[in-house]
Amino acid sequence: MSSSIGPLLLGLGLAALLGVAAGAARLPPLVGYVLAGLLVGPHTPGPVLDAVLAAEAVMVGAALVLFWCGTGEAPVAVDRLRGLALAGAIGQTIGLSILGWSFGRSLGWDDAEGLALGFALAAPGVILAPRILASAGLSGLLTGGVLAGWLVASGLMVVVGMSGLWATAPDAEGEMPGLGRAALSSALGGAVMAGAAVMLGRWVVPGLLAGTERLGAPDLTALLPPVIALGVMVAGALLVEIPLVLGAFLGGLAFAASVAGWGAIRWAATLRGVFAALLIVPVAAQFDPASLQGVGLAVVVVPLLVLVARPAIAWAAARFAGYAARPARLLAAGAGQAGEVSLVIAALAVTVGLLPAELRDVVLLSVVASAVLWGLLLGHMVAAEPAGIERG
Repeated sequence: MSSSIGPLLLGLGLAALLGVAAGAARLPPLVGYVLAGLLVGPHTPGPVLDAVLAAEAVMVGAALVLFWCGTGEAPVAVDRLRGLALAGAIGQTIGLSILGWSFGRSLGWDDAEGLALGFALAAPGVILAPRILASAGLSGLLTGGVLAGWLVASGLMVVVGMSGLWATAPDAEGEMPGLGRAALSSALGGAVMAGAAVMLGRWVVPGLLAGTERLGAPDLTALLPPVIALGVMVAGALLVEIPLVLGAFLGGLAFAASVAGWGAIRWAATLRGVFAALLIVPVAAQFDPASLQGVGLAVVVVPLLVLVARPAIAWAAARFAGYAARPARLLAAGAGQAGEVSLVIAALAVTVGLLPAELRDVVLLSVVASAVLWGLLLGHMVAAEPAGIERG
């Protein structure tokens, strides 16, 4: 066991060092994390991360990333699910899902496979993208509320959609049931559990936290948040058969519904980079450069959808809501960045047989390109014309 986990620990250590080096070179830490994964992969000399352990590590990292996505990066983020935040998330998620589905159908894929690609393209960036915004002096986009609500709404739609697609995964004989009543039932179950998580966070979590504080039991107060989050995950799995990994989003959502709840897991903000590394390092370790030769047009189309269609749809939604051109561009820069959740959705789709592993590699390249591009562009945008986020 120790020998098999060694390459993973090495990869995480390299991720810390290379992430710092990437920051010093004015590149996103994501670049360092990906390089660390490649260094413990089978296509570079040295220790190789075991494929089974890598798959398990991806699931752990995916759950942690989705948990943080559910928190919304800001207190009471669910209160921002209105107006531009809601309209923008709906427009961006539906638009990119349709584009991904259309491209998949053009390749002869099943409807579920095309939608899985679309959800991967539409998923929000929740850890490294906010870091890029902060480095450009735009952290107010999140604390101001619009983008925080946008990211939560987008994550919610993608998680609910993937809950439905989970029911269409191929069976042991490789047969796919296709979209139908089972998929709709699973998606509706995911939506109901999301509403229940918000109600739990709004009405129950603050009282439980206040009760443990009155008892003067700091250990119990610290233990309560992860217990509640795990309880929501298990309840989703047992009641409506939501996969545990996707249920982690609902666990985070419960803490985004109140200031007290979000404050209880505020410590997790210091571990966001660890969450991202736990996901990205094993995903990158499974990257196979030779696989890109067999994906055809996807190696061009998928990056174009991420780099062009994502921000374009976000900008159009902001302009339609009445924002001036400059603030709309800044909001598009925040919502237009692909990130860790795209990798989560792609990895989950590969795990259940909805996407080939080659598409996960293409999504990884697209996410890296998005992070590098926006890291460069945002600095120039802010330097050229600093601006707030006001309606035009």
